[in-house]
Amino acid sequence: MMLSGGATLAGSDSPNACLVSSAIGTNARLADGTFIGASTTVVAFRMMGGEPTGGISAAGVPTIDLAEALTGDINARQRTAAALDAAACDSGFFVVTGHSVPQTLIDDTLTVAREFFALPVEEKNRSSTDQSYRGYQAMSATTLAKTIGDESPPDLSESFNIGRHDEEVDVGDSLDAQAMCHPNLWPEHPSRLQPIFESYFAALDALSADLLRLLAIGVGVPHDTYVSRNEYANSTMMLVNYYPSVDFVPPVGQLRRGAHTDYGTITLLYAESEPGLQIRRNGEWIDVPAAPGGFIVNIGDLLSTWVGGRWTSTMHRVLVPDGRANRDRMSIPFFVHPDFYTEIPTSGPDGAGVVRAGEWIAKKSRSMATN
Repeated sequence: MMLSGGATLAGSDSPNACLVSSAIGTNARLADGTFIGASTTVVAFRMMGGEPTGGISAAGVPTIDLAEALTGDINARQRTAAALDAAACDSGFFVVTGHSVPQTLIDDTLTVAREFFALPVEEKNRSSTDQSYRGYQAMSATTLAKTIGDESPPDLSESFNIGRHDEEVDVGDSLDAQAMCHPNLWPEHPSRLQPIFESYFAALDALSADLLRLLAIGVGVPHDTYVSRNEYANSTMMLVNYYPSVDFVPPVGQLRRGAHTDYGTITLLYAESEPGLQIRRNGEWIDVPAAPGGFIVNIGDLLSTWVGGRWTSTMHRVLVPDGRANRDRMSIPFFVHPDFYTEIPTSGPDGAGVVRAGEWIAKKSRSMATN
């Protein structure tokens, strides 16, 4: 995120250096050029006490072990919170290990998802609707690069989306809120998909709450600041992506997922070992290696705004890797979004304001639709 005058909130020479800012009226922009937050200016570097516990990848993505922090030890929580804060200030991406999500559950989720995506398209389409963000999305149904104003060919992916609700919930008259809180659309086959997906959702929901509490501690606000605005998680979504093998030469600019930033609070990604994920740093696209047993976490637009631009919402994409187009790939991003009606303070050329979280997410979601 760039500040006026050319200063940036992303990057430092040390993984422990985090930018301290004071609210003196400087504005920031999101990747699509929209003013949305950051009434800040950088006044100093602050050295943090936390250290990455598993090293730092070539992409500048540190690995942070949560095990000690999740035991409740206050000193361990402070150290881990400081490391998370430093990573969020720098690349906005980090890997977490030492979590409590069983590997068997992850493996079962990937396996049953593959069984679903292997079904005939006609059967998959029975779990599809244009009335909500739930259920099956067919190949090339979305173009994520359009969310940042980039007209490019559709993404080479299929997906299946679920949320927390299996029944109607009262979210008021907003059509966007109703679409985001739509009951899940479950396929008839495989029959075990629903219970496995629900178990995975619950496990990631709990892990994301732990991370939001630690991030709050890291930035110096009450530990429940972000979790309390995610009480209903109306728009939180688990997305299972399937990237089939590619047996043709894609048009220029066609990727498995086009360049974008995530819109919400945080995203927790589990991906198979096949390469493809890249982040944009210092004007270059850099590979992010797979994290076996760990989750790749990144900061979203709304959380970056929530902290006045202190944390970075970084552009990323998924390529069809050279020489590996004949290999398919699975990933499961878990998108954590604030409750629909949460209002987040912003600052822009016309003064201070607020953005309603659900409206921002709905706007971005609509913009990526191919049709």
